[in-house]
Amino acid sequence: MGSTHSRGLKKHGVNKSSDHRKDQIFFMYHGTTLTNALKITCDGFIPSSVGMLGPGVYLSRSFQKACAYPLHLPAGEEQAILKVRVRVGKVKRIDRQGHRLQKSWHRKGYDTAWVPPNCGMVASGLEEDCVWDPKRIEVIEILNRDGSLKDLSPPDKNKDQGTTLTNALKITCDGFIPSSVGMLGPGVYLSRSFQKACAYPLHLPAGEEQAILKVRVRVGKVKRIDRQGHRLQKSWHRKGYDTAWVPPNCGMVASGLEENCVWDPKRIKVIEILNRDGSLKDLSPPVPPPTRPTPSTPPTSLATPTTPTHSTNPTSSTLPTSLATPTTPTHSTTPTHSTNPTRSTPTPPTFLLSLSLTHTPLSFDDLLIGFIFLVFACLPYFILFTVGGIF
Repeated sequence: MGSTHSRGLKKHGVNKSSDHRKDQIFFMYHGTTLTNALKITCDGFIPSSVGMLGPGVYLSRSFQKACAYPLHLPAGEEQAILKVRVRVGKVKRIDRQGHRLQKSWHRKGYDTAWVPPNCGMVASGLEEDCVWDPKRIEVIEILNRDGSLKDLSPPDKNKDQGTTLTNALKITCDGFIPSSVGMLGPGVYLSRSFQKACAYPLHLPAGEEQAILKVRVRVGKVKRIDRQGHRLQKSWHRKGYDTAWVPPNCGMVASGLEENCVWDPKRIKVIEILNRDGSLKDLSPPVPPPTRPTPSTPPTSLATPTTPTHSTNPTSSTLPTSLATPTTPTHSTTPTHSTNPTRSTPTPPTFLLSLSLTHTPLSFDDLLIGFIFLVFACLPYFILFTVGGIF
């Protein structure tokens, strides 16, 4: 047993007599959710406040042990295994329950506590480590439980926004205007979920039509905001981020769908306007139905003659004020004027000609043009006359 422990200490880089070693580097693993893995990658580890070895970051050189965590995977979440590089510093071996330094090793100057395999402290028999300072840990990569690299390629950056057709057309022409307030502070709110975009606007004004804008976004530097009260929930742009991203099923959005807030509208380009069924919105101008002129409603500039009842002479129901309007007589062959009740000689409907002959006063410009035209018309005769007189 003693020789086994000695070999284990040497393998871990620990001197049996002094229980510490030089500041060497080990690769270890940490099992968690993908959400937490991404957060740890960005912001670093947050030490646990309690545990078998007291406060610290719990890791293991056993990939098998890391795959057992988290113990309860939340619905909608995905497991991820963080592979990390650790500068273990000064290491204390804790190989039994009730060890005098089991939870106080850091106060004695140690940087890492190490539980060797098959020592009886861990039910699985696999080794475990607790690192006091998170700055000693560097994330290398995020893995699946089969050891393959987790696919973290950025998803499709085409996003959607639901609005009215009037606003959609205005945005297409003039661009987005950022909201001044919102869950993530000022910015343009979008979503990669078409379903979420279809829920907006929340109140469609009467007579308006819903439209879904499909846009392309250059997201730039993205900050993940995955909980209410996040320290950068409304101040992410002041820290140099271009887009804030709320992941799905993180508890911030009632629908569980993801949401984005883009600071600069110039990063957004409208691609097309859609209906809520995903089809392209028909934006062609409507064609007015053909209209037929009716005798009862002639144009205001001209009167249309109509056929009188029991009469051989046509009359008009409406004429311009400059002309007398004949009315339809009853049981008579002679039309009468509405402004003159006396009988008159029947007259053919020649009011169009009368309109064309109506005198219109000439302006000074008209007189000047006529004079110039007359001078040029007489000029050849004047020249011939003058030349003929000379010769």
